[in-house]
Amino acid sequence: METSMEFVLYEKKDHIATITVNRPQVFNAYSLQVLSELMEALDTADKDTDVRCVIYTAVGEKAFSAGGDIKYENTMNGKQAYEFSKLGQGLTRKVYSLRCPVIIAARGYCLGAGMEVMLTADYIIVAKGASIGLPTIKLGYVSGFGGSVMLPQLIGHRATKKLLMTGKSLTAEEALELGIVDEVVEPEDLLPAAQKYAEEIASKAPLAIEKTKKIVNFALASHLEDAFELESQMFGSCFDTEDRLNAATAFIEHRKPDPFYRR
Repeated sequence: METSMEFVLYEKKDHIATITVNRPQVFNAYSLQVLSELMEALDTADKDTDVRCVIYTAVGEKAFSAGGDIKYENTMNGKQAYEFSKLGQGLTRKVYSLRCPVIIAARGYCLGAGMEVMLTADYIIVAKGASIGLPTIKLGYVSGFGGSVMLPQLIGHRATKKLLMTGKSLTAEEALELGIVDEVVEPEDLLPAAQKYAEEIASKAPLAIEKTKKIVNFALASHLEDAFELESQMFGSCFDTEDRLNAATAFIEHRKPDPFYRR
């Protein structure tokens, strides 16, 4: 079975659903429409009990996703940014809580929202040459799609603060060493590796797989609701600051920001 929306492709074969972001001309950036279509595709997989595993990937060699649309985000005020954050968290939380396992297969830029989606998957495979990071601090605001909530679960609070406060991007190998990704492969082996692991999962008892995911997630989830809400509040509040406008405008104009004045 194969269906397509404008920016997201959905294909199902042999108990495996493949969801592919198809917006390579803008590095698979997440617009409101992309978020909506991804939610629709994930809902389709979630409701189809014949689906035992999902592969989540993107078209093109350059980017899994370079994140959100910076020019669009630069027009938002604090309230609009808060609402946009809640929409983005809806996607990452859907990946996290999906009935069956989700495998991310990523290449190229995995930045901002692209990395945040990765963090909520059950297994992450990236191609050599990938660039992985949360550079939102360079725009004068914080992560808004769950990154600051999920990353400490994987690498601890000190390593998380270092990445978030510097905006540094990691190579595929550095991300593997930190435990952010699970496997690094040659670019041509990316989808075959994801398919092989998905087939292994799909061959197991599906109810047991689903219950395993639910148990492990539950063990981590005691504080997540409050943490996600706080992240959205902080994301939104940044958008009413002069420093955020200064940093984001400078980024768009490819120049250094003016001095920051903490306001």
